[in-house]
Amino acid sequence: MKVSNPGGSATSMSVSVEVGNYLSNYQAAVLAEPGLISYYTFDSGDARDSKGTNNGTAVGTVAYGAGVGSTGLCLALDGTNDIELGEVAAFEFTDGSGTVEAWLQMGWSSNSGSTNYPAYNPCLFSCRNLNSCDWSIHPTANQQAIGDWNGAAYLTVPLPANTAGWHHFAVTFGDGMVTIYWDGNPLGTNVQNVALTWNLPTQIGSSLDTSTREGWIGDIDEVALYTTTLSPSAIYSHFLAMASPPAPPAISWSRSGSQLTLSWPATATGFTLESTATLPATQWTPVSGVVGNQVTVKASSGTRFYRLQK
Repeated sequence: MKVSNPGGSATSMSVSVEVGNYLSNYQAAVLAEPGLISYYTFDSGDARDSKGTNNGTAVGTVAYGAGVGSTGLCLALDGTNDIELGEVAAFEFTDGSGTVEAWLQMGWSSNSGSTNYPAYNPCLFSCRNLNSCDWSIHPTANQQAIGDWNGAAYLTVPLPANTAGWHHFAVTFGDGMVTIYWDGNPLGTNVQNVALTWNLPTQIGSSLDTSTREGWIGDIDEVALYTTTLSPSAIYSHFLAMASPPAPPAISWSRSGSQLTLSWPATATGFTLESTATLPATQWTPVSGVVGNQVTVKASSGTRFYRLQK
């Protein structure tokens, strides 16, 4: 981080910036996508499909830890275990289009001299078996790049310098292109097709279905698979749904004679309507008579100011 003023500047040690944690908003954004096939939140301590019926099963002893933003649970893998999703035709992206999205945390050292440095490129997701491959996503062991292996080539794009902590990840397939996103932004695109090999199993955290191979070391959360090639704006909006607070609800009003009706969106739950006679206010008072998301008050009761407080 570099700090400057008219007298000069100074560079501090490397820092990491924590983003917000609005998991319910993120999950709502994912579930609202029309192309969503399956969604694995791991919040129930298993690999059930929150959207469809493609529940996963564990290979090895699978653990669940604190999820992204320390909310809910995540899949915590140590390189010897994974989740097997079975043969799901929709995961093969047979028309060449699809998206895989998740939050991830790498749990191994990027230093090749460390005892925690893997002798392989850990597998995040794959649609492949021992002999064939449609797509298979791997960061390099040194955490400098990430890419897709389609059975013919492993094409990568560079990763940011600091990969520590939780990060939003997505990979899109479409029009003979593979684009990889990191924290809502595209890292790069390669000309590469889905291999279009049929009847292949899909795994989370392994490049093989019958046992763990090139096993993921670290955490994986909020895994979503789509039939569609999500747009850059959609992926960025998903990231923002987790990282940024939602826009505050607005109060609407309508008057009928001496009656003033105040209302706000029904989706804005957990708010209390408060009022005060002057600004700046020394005290706000809860408004009585609120039903659901609206209330009717006398319009002739003098000047009043209203706010929603949570």
